[in-house]
Amino acid sequence: MHNIVNIINFVRGFDPNGKDTELINTVNQELELCQRYEFPCTFLLQYDALIRQDFQEIFRKTGCDLELGIWIEIVKPLAEACGIPWRGRPGMDWDWHVNPGFLMAYTQAERERLCDEIMEKFREIYGQYPNLIGSWLLDSYSMDYMSRKYKLKAFVICREQWGVDAYTLWGGYYNQGYYASKKNMLSPAQSFSAQIPVPVFRMLGIDPIYEYDNRRYPTVGEAFTIPYPIYTLEPSLKMGKSERCVNWFMDTYFNDKTIYFAYAQMGQENSFHWSAIQEGWQVQMKVLKEQCDRGRVRVEKLSQTGEWFSNQFKSTPPTSIVAESDWSSNGLKSVWYNCKKYRANMFLDRDTFIIRDIYLFDENYEERYYEKPCTEWNAIYDNLPVVDGVQWSNQEIRCGLYLEGKVTEMTVEKSGESQIVNVRLEHGQETVICSEDGIKIEGTGRWVFQRKPDVKTLMNIGSDKIAFEHRGFSYAVEVKGKIEGTEHGYILTPVEHVICLTINPERRELL
Repeated sequence: MHNIVNIINFVRGFDPNGKDTELINTVNQELELCQRYEFPCTFLLQYDALIRQDFQEIFRKTGCDLELGIWIEIVKPLAEACGIPWRGRPGMDWDWHVNPGFLMAYTQAERERLCDEIMEKFREIYGQYPNLIGSWLLDSYSMDYMSRKYKLKAFVICREQWGVDAYTLWGGYYNQGYYASKKNMLSPAQSFSAQIPVPVFRMLGIDPIYEYDNRRYPTVGEAFTIPYPIYTLEPSLKMGKSERCVNWFMDTYFNDKTIYFAYAQMGQENSFHWSAIQEGWQVQMKVLKEQCDRGRVRVEKLSQTGEWFSNQFKSTPPTSIVAESDWSSNGLKSVWYNCKKYRANMFLDRDTFIIRDIYLFDENYEERYYEKPCTEWNAIYDNLPVVDGVQWSNQEIRCGLYLEGKVTEMTVEKSGESQIVNVRLEHGQETVICSEDGIKIEGTGRWVFQRKPDVKTLMNIGSDKIAFEHRGFSYAVEVKGKIEGTEHGYILTPVEHVICLTINPERRELL
């Protein structure tokens, strides 16, 4: 089992509060801690930090085991270097709005010029092209362009979130790494011809229990509220400052029930300032050192992880996250399964078992801004929903595929590339098996699906499939079992003690 932690910090060169010295101090402090613990680390530089001589001196003089890459957000000096008028708000050389702050806000030709300018400037300063690219949001056109022109080793993007700041990434590979499709950076490719051959890793250490449906748990004690809780490993957050929670993250991410490999990223941007992240950084470095000394995890540079992934996997592998304990003692358990065809989340809410999320991946489902620039202040990247426990819920209806009956126990195991969840009821037992082909349920129980009535994704129930249409794109899930339509969804009952949901992106059934 390969258990990987990347320490990745990203560096901005403009502070809207005018505290440039704090930007420098934060980087110095981050480097000092990595050097003290002898951790290799990765720093990704925004263009305005890349061109500052004071940052250049810091990175040239440090004794830390360090590598540098690029953090791509569009800033005024970058736009002007490419002859593109800066569209940021008055007085802001860096603007966090997607338009103008991210590549997808520009034409494809402009994206190429922006990427080339960043790469050439890095080579001019450091003598070689960078091979690491990160951003909250990247677009697949730019990723494909850079992967073909430059010898990249890895991309990193934001975790799953809905509408935090201006950035929505919803329905993607939940953690670890994948090969993105050439038309949708959030969707793994199913074929080599459609695959960008550079792995993408998810940042910020997402909580597999609470963060998915974070507005449902507003009273959980360790969260940072803005005005809703955020449950991640970020050192600026209350969870990231809690030694108990950080240890829980380590136990959850790096247990022996996950498939193939486990991954977490630690770090924060310097614009948060050292005063906000110091406590969390010190806690996390201490816990990480303890984990390394136990031989449980390995700290790597991002380039090492990218090289290992590319050598180990020629297409996106199945992975999982298994949370069999709840740091807040609410009796919740969560299992995320990912593969190149879909993702799914099996969830125990005390004595109720729910499949609360299934998203299908299809390399032909094109992201919104592939050809046309994003003209709004925010952006949405998504995939194809089959079950969405958040966006398809309201106060009266919590969307999900519910197993009828009171649950007394849930256990998890793995078998090769499959994740197995055993659910014991007061009367009987169900076994849910996730594999690359789909979800197989063994047992005699009924499963009830419901969702709120105003969902824009269309759903049509047939005798052997459930067909959907999302943003004009048609897709289907093949079903073995009896399907009965209801007012807000359907009921599945087994045939010969089995229900199978077969995920086949190549089969697209029109409604």
